[in-house]
Amino acid sequence: MYKVVGSDGLEYGPADINTLRDWINQGRLLPTTIVVDSVSGRRGLATEFPLVADLFVRAGVTGHPPPQQVPPAAYGANFAQPSYYQRPTLSGVSSRSKIAAGLLALFFGAIGIHQFYLGKHGLGIAMLLLVVLTCGIGGYITGIWALVDAIILLTGSGKDGEGRPVLD
Repeated sequence: MYKVVGSDGLEYGPADINTLRDWINQGRLLPTTIVVDSVSGRRGLATEFPLVADLFVRAGVTGHPPPQQVPPAAYGANFAQPSYYQRPTLSGVSSRSKIAAGLLALFFGAIGIHQFYLGKHGLGIAMLLLVVLTCGIGGYITGIWALVDAIILLTGSGKDGEGRPVLD
């Protein structure tokens, strides 16, 4: 069972494989649609899930525009899909990478680089100022802070500056 994240950030479903197959044939479920595995809670692009990716292959859908466009009125305006040629930036999901943010926190976190990457400019400035104004002594505090941030980001519960969950 899977849930589908609409452009409004809401999850629709759970839907079984047959329902997903129908949505693919109708053009409602695209390879760039964000999907959530109901069992594990893992979130990612539809093509990142082997069973769902296989449905696209069987339907003959590739990374090109869908074979047909279903008008939004057919399934509700809240179920509109993101552009086909760019990484989805849905209102409920960040386009930032949690791996990149976590690595920035691990290696450059003491000066708040990961906060700037995530769009949390205020926190980034606070961390940087704490290090600079204390002549580096505050780096111990911000280093621990960054380590905690790295753990949060790499375990999958991090959020960007707008409060949206960070993707894989």
